[in-house]
This record gives sequence, structure tokens and C-alpha cells, in this order.
Amino acid sequence: MTTDAQQMSSGATRPGEHIRSSLVNPHRRRNYFVDPATQLTITRQFVTVLFATAGLTLANYHVLSSMLELEQRAGISGALAYCYLLIMFLISLALLFLMCVFFSHRIAGPARKLCEALNQIAQGNLCVNVRLRDDDLLKDLAGAVNAASRDLRGSLSEVEAEIRRVHTLAKGNPDLEPSLRRAMQLLGEFQITNAASE
Repeated sequence: MTTDAQQMSSGATRPGEHIRSSLVNPHRRRNYFVDPATQLTITRQFVTVLFATAGLTLANYHVLSSMLELEQRAGISGALAYCYLLIMFLISLALLFLMCVFFSHRIAGPARKLCEALNQIAQGNLCVNVRLRDDDLLKDLAGAVNAASRDLRGSLSEVEAEIRRVHTLAKGNPDLEPSLRRAMQLLGEFQITNAASE
């Protein structure tokens, strides 16, 4: 039997190393820039909202401090300044909310369309074509879904043609008839051609 020191000196793994290595998540991302263009666009939008918030806060602070200084010189309470602060806070909050909705729509809209398209494909409708606006994100994913749908349509059309050919060759063979009918029935569950184009 070898000792732990002999295993380590001979280049073998340390005791318990195989346990630690099996606990490491094999699906962990090593590269955090998987789609730099999209990630930088989202980061730019986040930073824009962040700077807008900082700018509104600094502007409100400047105006509020000026108002408090004027009110102190005039000898009146700061109630007007605090009313202004509350109004500006609510306006800033509304503006930031609108900016977040606008920026998040560029991700949420395409994601919803892609989810609907994938659900239609799962139900057998292969005539799906996802269309996104030019400024929407996830256009590469939409293109991949469209290509997969188109390729599946092509493959199933070829299978259908081959089944029809075998069906005509096997006419009169009672052993093959039920299998061919079942294959055509299964193939019929997919919508290969768009009903509008027929």
C-alpha cells in the first residue's frame, strides 16, 4: 500500500482530489463574454439609466440646497423646499421607470416572440418565422430558430416524399400497409407547409 506522501511525490492526485473534482460544476461558464455585442448593449443601457439617476439626483440636490439657502436668508421654513424635493423625486422616479421599460422592452419583446415560436414548433407547427425589429436584441437567436424550423420542414418534406414512394412500391403488401399508414399519420401531426401559401 502506498502512503499519501508517496502518491503526491509520484504525481498522483492528492487524497480527496477525485471527490473535489467531482463536486465542481461541469456546466460553469469560463467565459463571461459569451455575446459581447449584446452584453455591451445591455451594459450601456444600464449605465445610461445609472447616469440619468445620478444626474437627476445631483440636479435636485443643487436646486434643493439653493432653495434652502434662500429660505434661510428670508427666514421662512423649509417646507417649500421639501415639497419641491418630493415632486422632483416622483418625476425622477417616473422618468427612470419609463427608461427601464423602454430598454427592457428590447429584450423582453424578442424573448416573448421566441418563446411563442418555440411553443408552436413544439406543437408541430414548423411554418414559424420569427420577425424582430432592427433594434431588437436576440436577433441571432431568432435567426437560429428560423433556420431550425426551415431545416426541419425540409427534412420532413423529404421523409414524406420517401414514405409516399415506398407506399406506392409496397401496394398490395399487407404486411407494410399498417406501418406506412402509421408513418403518414405521425407525419401528418406536423404542419410542414403554411396553409396561407397553399
